[in-house]
Amino acid sequence: MSGAKAPLPLIVALAALLIATSAASIGARVSASTTTHPDVTTTCVPLTTTTTTTTPGATGTTGTTGATGTTGATGTTGATGTTGATGTTGATGATGATGATGETSSTDESEATGVTGTTGTTGATGITGATGVTGVTGVTGATGATGATGATGVTGVTGATGPTGPTGVTGVATTAPVYYLVESNGSVHGFGGAVFFGSLAKDHNLPGRIVASAAVPNGGGYWLVESNGIVYNFGTAAYCGSALHVRAKNPIVAMAPTPDGYGYWLADKKGSIFNFGDAQFYGSAVHFHAVNVVGFAPSVDGHGYWIATSRGAVYNFGDAPFFGSAVHMALHNTVVAITPTPDGMGYWLVTSTGNVFGYGDAHVFASTDLIDLNRPITSMASSPDGQGYWLADADGTVYSFGDAPSEGSLPHAVRAPLSVVAITRTVISTASPFVPLPHELFGYDISDYQCLKPGSTKIQKGLPTLSPETIIEAAGWLDSADNSCLAAEAAWAKNVEGSTGGPYNLYLFMNAPSEDAAANTMSATGPAGTCAQEGGASQLLCLAFNYGYNGAENALQYATSAGVTSDIWWLDVENASLSSDQYSHPSSGQYWSDSIAQNDRTIAGAYEALKASGLIVGIYSSSLQYPKIAGDFIPSSTPIPLWIAGVPWTNPPFSEPNLPGASVLSPWCSGSAKYSGTNSYDVFAGGIPWMLQETPGTESSPYGIDPDYTC
Repeated sequence: MSGAKAPLPLIVALAALLIATSAASIGARVSASTTTHPDVTTTCVPLTTTTTTTTPGATGTTGTTGATGTTGATGTTGATGTTGATGTTGATGATGATGATGETSSTDESEATGVTGTTGTTGATGITGATGVTGVTGVTGATGATGATGATGVTGVTGATGPTGPTGVTGVATTAPVYYLVESNGSVHGFGGAVFFGSLAKDHNLPGRIVASAAVPNGGGYWLVESNGIVYNFGTAAYCGSALHVRAKNPIVAMAPTPDGYGYWLADKKGSIFNFGDAQFYGSAVHFHAVNVVGFAPSVDGHGYWIATSRGAVYNFGDAPFFGSAVHMALHNTVVAITPTPDGMGYWLVTSTGNVFGYGDAHVFASTDLIDLNRPITSMASSPDGQGYWLADADGTVYSFGDAPSEGSLPHAVRAPLSVVAITRTVISTASPFVPLPHELFGYDISDYQCLKPGSTKIQKGLPTLSPETIIEAAGWLDSADNSCLAAEAAWAKNVEGSTGGPYNLYLFMNAPSEDAAANTMSATGPAGTCAQEGGASQLLCLAFNYGYNGAENALQYATSAGVTSDIWWLDVENASLSSDQYSHPSSGQYWSDSIAQNDRTIAGAYEALKASGLIVGIYSSSLQYPKIAGDFIPSSTPIPLWIAGVPWTNPPFSEPNLPGASVLSPWCSGSAKYSGTNSYDVFAGGIPWMLQETPGTESSPYGIDPDYTC
């Protein structure tokens, strides 16, 4: 990829590499993560899904509202009762007689005092009159009868429903129970409306035999797994790793996803468990000397699981309860699968003849034990409410019991040595793959070097007439070098994408701050603060983050002002020739400082600026150069898109007759390829391969520009 101030080859170190791949010649359709083995743990979270809104059909005319019913008449109020008569007041008692006045003494001699007369007797108190009788309370009038309720008006007729519009790319999953049948050669057949996202039917060089499958919980995709542990992902099912990388000693026999679909478990024949993404390890059956493990099932919350053997033994781990097993029963045939009930409070075991055993709240509805089967039962799936189940035999015949609806079987029996190995329940969904790029197509990336001349707004003649996927440089340096012909290149890209292509992407050439005035101005202030207020190493990290953030923000504003927009931006992190100090020196071809910590902050700043605008942000580099520039820095807690440089040359797009076809790129898309002379896989920064670049090197590049391939 060109576009830097100092024009150097895209990835000099990659030009002469001879490519070596891992043992896997076929890999997953999307992504990979570095694996360890506790049994095994990786990190894997799906990226943002691009959603296209479904266009609804026209709404039918609203029916006329019925007339309001007449209100019933108000009832007559009852008459008021008569008030009782007031009682008569009692007569006042007679006043007592006045006492007689005492006799006055004679006055014959003045010294003698006359005797005081006796006080008259007080008259008796008159008798109080009797209290009048209280009048009788009048009777309350009866309440008038309530008027009858008016009749309800007739409901208007509902308008006819308009025709349903075309289904958008991403739809809302329903809970309609549908299923897939998966064959041992990788063929996938959907029933009941299950969406087909792809298969391995045309790939006749599979390293192993497909033994199991699992569906994404929202119905947006599925995984297939080979007996050797290679995992293939389709639709929104993210690739989180495979057991191939950890050299599983025994064949893989079962697979199950985590409840959120961001990880999965693989189980091998001896009971080893390999966990990927957010799937946690809770134990294995290896120490129980389990023989012939045939099934694996997670608990409802994913914090535990069950392992079943062909003899009917069940081992429980984590929070998965033990409800029983068939190990002490005299089984006439081997157990082939274990299926949990939807609430996790039970499970079924099924044998090769279709004999079903229920434990916990798993109810046995019926079985095929008494049916003369042409080929054995190989798989079982529960209906959504657990009140039924499906059994599938190796021929592709599906048997429905309970409330599990019959959605069909394969029209033609699968013949040995092939067989149907799994019936996988899913839900109807129109969800598209989470990678918003066309798949397995060649395109080209272009930069300001394809402008008619430096500073020109026009483009050169002789560019490709077809480029289904184009990536255009927005700016060739963080503080300068905007692509002067960006608008013209975007117009060209739109004209040559073809009927199978997708919208162009944009990329930003990355570098550490230099000592020039433009870099100093750009890095002085920003989201990391005013760096002059910091000191020492903190100041340098502040400057680096602000430089990356402001540079990416400026590039985005420049592109937008030119009328050029894209949902996907790439950060071009290349040229591991580091400077000997904390600055970049573009005139010497040194784009990065000697401090990995500062380089990380510059990348982080640019990443955060573009993410803040709601964009998908990926990194262009290689596993040979990125670690030297950024160490083990991972910009995001979720796996980011990777555009991997230096993959093998193929024909097409090159014309040399001795070159291999595009099929050799599969391991690079799956993350299982290695550059010659190294022990590291092609992934870096904890990312997922979305796109590959065939760096020209010694081959004659078509049109003089770099060809790219979408995974």
